[in-house]
Amino acid sequence: MSLMASSDDESIPQMEEAEYSETMTPAQVATMEETGDAREIGVKGELYLSVDKDEYRAGDLVTGRITVLVSEPLQCGALVCTIVGEEIAQWKDGGDHHSRCHQILRQEVVHKDLPNPYDIGEYIYPLTYTLPADLPGVLNVQPLDGDVAALHATIKYTVTATIKVHGRFVSDLEASTDVVVRSNPRAPVEVHSVERTVSKVLRWFGCLSRGTSHLAMSMPRDVFTLGESPIVECFVNNHTASVGVEQVRVQLIQKVTMRHPNGEEDVCTRPVAEAKCPGPKHGDMLECPVQLNLDDQAHFPSTTGSILSCSYTVALVCEYRYSMLIDPVRIELPVTILPPARTSSVGSTLTDLAASMMSTASEARGPLTMLG
Repeated sequence: MSLMASSDDESIPQMEEAEYSETMTPAQVATMEETGDAREIGVKGELYLSVDKDEYRAGDLVTGRITVLVSEPLQCGALVCTIVGEEIAQWKDGGDHHSRCHQILRQEVVHKDLPNPYDIGEYIYPLTYTLPADLPGVLNVQPLDGDVAALHATIKYTVTATIKVHGRFVSDLEASTDVVVRSNPRAPVEVHSVERTVSKVLRWFGCLSRGTSHLAMSMPRDVFTLGESPIVECFVNNHTASVGVEQVRVQLIQKVTMRHPNGEEDVCTRPVAEAKCPGPKHGDMLECPVQLNLDDQAHFPSTTGSILSCSYTVALVCEYRYSMLIDPVRIELPVTILPPARTSSVGSTLTDLAASMMSTASEARGPLTMLG
């Protein structure tokens, strides 16, 4: 059964002295082996966890495998594998650090009782789990500024496999991997051509008129997939202005919205891609198409979670000469970025992202055992 939980820590508490714990260093372990029961000390196996695809869509079947390498007979509990999805927000406000965490998903996907003793050998256990269809996509952006400072926004999914090993000073076996999940559109996505115009009176010091500048931008469509480079048609008419445009910039702006329990929202933004060119002089005009190169710039599609959402706009910004005296003029168009299209080759690669714990013994592996 899936569990939903959330927490809201308004500040990160300081740890009390009693909360600290001492960890064993390799040198300390070696000393105990010299003086005590060496058979009860160390790591007696390795645990690997892998999934079969580089990324999944919400609603997909996740498949993979858990590999256990036992180098010494173990007395242990069950093999347990769990998938956890979380939204995490950390930020600064007024000099204070804040954090919020919302658990999207927690599901035990494997629970396998193991024999005792668990004999030397290599064992493989299948992993299968169907993701809920309404999950938000992964997100990891930092730092963002806006309504709050230094916002670090994360949506992640982690699969963890654990075997509790009995005995004194014997390490448990554990491995984990993050799973890339992309969200599905909540409704059929309609694609539109979009345009926007604005006319702005330019004023020095906010009062002395220096004429009017006219801006327009259009796009043949407002929806594209991650990795595409959209075309933006730009138009700047400076015929009636007595001040030239120093620079014209076209930007893809990432907007992350954080929702609070009281319904209030904080929004932080940053440009993730930009193209720029010299602007028209006073009495002149600029009309040109601009292609935004998003290759390796935008990494996360638009997505909406419970406390975090990620959206995008394309902005046209004109910066004028004597910029200390005249504010820039800008217009924006909202756009939607979709996950990459599915390809038949995505599932053909096995990506092993597991952490492993190496055995202190160098014994030969036993027979390979495939287990259901």
